[in-house]
Amino acid sequence: MGVDAARHQRPHPAGATVAFLVLLAGSMYGLAKATETIPLGTAYSVWVGIGAVGAALVGMAIHDDPTTPARLGFLALLIMSIVGLKATSTT
Repeated sequence: MGVDAARHQRPHPAGATVAFLVLLAGSMYGLAKATETIPLGTAYSVWVGIGAVGAALVGMAIHDDPTTPARLGFLALLIMSIVGLKATSTT
């Protein structure tokens, strides 16, 4: 992005930045708490998977990303994988 393009962008509202930082802190706290009871690899995989599913769903719902049967099927597989990782983790 050039200098001219940067000058013409709308500034982000301060509330959005604060909300992002609060949600980020909560997410990191949740990940840290999860690692106290389940293996780190499992906790991180679940954390990343939830973020990936959430981002895909927001993209479909708000940003008009394609909602095809294949995409929904792969999201379902991802959710099943996340649940499977958690269900088979040894605590």
